[in-house]
Amino acid sequence: MVVTPLDPLPPSDPLGSDDSQREALRRVIADIERGTQGCGRPRLVATGFPAIDQDLPDGGLALGAVHEISGPLAHGFAVRILTQLSGPVLWFRPKSERARLYAPALQAMGCAVERWFIAYTATPKDLSWGLEEGLRSGAVDAVVGEPTAALTMTASRRLQLAAERGKTLGLILSRQPRGAQTGPLSSHESVGPLSPSTLTSRWHVSPTPNPRADGPPLWQVRLLKLRNASSASWSVQPLRHPQTQPAKPLGV
Repeated sequence: MVVTPLDPLPPSDPLGSDDSQREALRRVIADIERGTQGCGRPRLVATGFPAIDQDLPDGGLALGAVHEISGPLAHGFAVRILTQLSGPVLWFRPKSERARLYAPALQAMGCAVERWFIAYTATPKDLSWGLEEGLRSGAVDAVVGEPTAALTMTASRRLQLAAERGKTLGLILSRQPRGAQTGPLSSHESVGPLSPSTLTSRWHVSPTPNPRADGPPLWQVRLLKLRNASSASWSVQPLRHPQTQPAKPLGV
């Protein structure tokens, strides 16, 4: 796998053996950890949408937990959450992924991309290994993964345990199945059957029309599963109002 600080240019092909690439990731995590040991870690992080946070049982997403996001706007929702953090982020993507994360756009949204590291993995096994190692290390604020297939129950349990041990936020971006619904869903529509999972929460995010013809685009954010909470849905505006301050991590 290739581990590299976020760069707007596509990464070069990986060199060396799988063992050397894994060792490179361990060194990256160790370097980050040396700079963050002893720092306090908030218990919760806001989603960046006050209307959603105020309806959640704890007022935000739990750290030390893994959350799954699906839908055509999964990346946007994940990035909005990451703007609430200031520490290092590890993001694991399959090497076959052609769409690249664009650093200037992420910076414009408020992300501290100078502390982001993107790993392009050659195999699903490498991606799973990286996720688990990153979550367990406790050296980063968040670990993001884009698996090419739905997580098994065993895999979700391993990631959840790793996140709990490292007190790290985990975000899994679930791929859209072929022919999946990409538009807004009515209140009685389902996103389809969910695979068995022990992840803390599961979300689906898609575009939805604004009832005002001249209004800005809206996102439909659906909470599919959350411990101690019922499913819910919100229509939110993705862009901050110019006078709105970004939310800060919640709790201590």
